[in-house]
Amino acid sequence: MHILAWDNGIGPFGSGSLLEINYVLLAILAVANGQGPFTVPVLNGSMTITWMMTTGTNGPILQATVKSNSVAWIGIGWHMAGASGPENVDMYDVDFAIADFSGGSPPRVTDRKSNNNVNNGYSPPLLDTDPAIGGTNDITASSGVQDATTSTFSFTKLYNTGDARGDQSLQNGLQHVIIAHGNSNTFSYHGNVNRGHWMINFYTGANAPCMGC
Repeated sequence: MHILAWDNGIGPFGSGSLLEINYVLLAILAVANGQGPFTVPVLNGSMTITWMMTTGTNGPILQATVKSNSVAWIGIGWHMAGASGPENVDMYDVDFAIADFSGGSPPRVTDRKSNNNVNNGYSPPLLDTDPAIGGTNDITASSGVQDATTSTFSFTKLYNTGDARGDQSLQNGLQHVIIAHGNSNTFSYHGNVNRGHWMINFYTGANAPCMGC
């Protein structure tokens, strides 16, 4: 039974393991509770975001998979809940998860934050652990794979990590999400066309186009 991309052997539990079976059972329970999995196509259908919310001892856990019809690095980010003005659609103050495939599969998946001090965030996002950010790495598991035409990565992260400097908590409401892929496997500027915007509620699966983005 293929509940999420992690069930096909690219996830942190591998394929056919007892942990994978437990994960599938957990996924079935999550579906029953209206917690996913949910899938949203973005960037004219060339990328998809699939996720589910599970319950952990420290609060809700995001288990997300991002897939791109490209052989290149890929990433996802979100603004704080209720962000408005230019910050709602731009690079300012964004919490990112980015997969760099320059070393092959699995990719290097990093927890990053906009560098708000440079060009209003229009610069390469920094690692949360960079002294300029002063946050922590809160991606607790990750995996990914490429084939001849696609790139996919998965990651796990708390909805609210408590990292006020490096992360934006996911709230029960529509939040602005940005997604992108590069022109190569090495994380670098994505260009003017390899990026998209969407509004997503990561609790309920509700989503909508980002008007004016």
